[in-house]
Amino acid sequence: MTPHQTWTTTKPTKPGDYELSIEPTKRGSGSLAVRRVNVAWDGKHWLVYSGGGVARLADDYYQGALWREYVEPADPFEHPVSVTQIELPHERGYLRIEDNGDSVKATIWPDNAGGLATDRLRWLQAAALSAGEWLNRLCDKN
Repeated sequence: MTPHQTWTTTKPTKPGDYELSIEPTKRGSGSLAVRRVNVAWDGKHWLVYSGGGVARLADDYYQGALWREYVEPADPFEHPVSVTQIELPHERGYLRIEDNGDSVKATIWPDNAGGLATDRLRWLQAAALSAGEWLNRLCDKN
């Protein structure tokens, strides 16, 4: 799951689910401060689908509104996943380590992040996986 983006007044330019907060002076009484909507292109207009209704994104109602991409919340009944991400300088890639309590997964992205950098990341990846396996065995003994 990616972290929430910051709010922006820039209207969506691609289809998808978004969180929308209408300017307070335009909200009706009892309106939600934030709601989930779907934005779609019908071939002529950008449309906003919300609560069974549909409106054009160009409508004045959406002027001054705040938007951000919708991120599906995690299932609270699943094991929480701890994620550590180590980024390389100059946007050359990163090592992402995920631990869900049962296993540890380490991923290098992109796979060709530069020869020396990739070698160092592979060493770090192997070290992270070994440490995770060792910690899991240690915890299983208790």
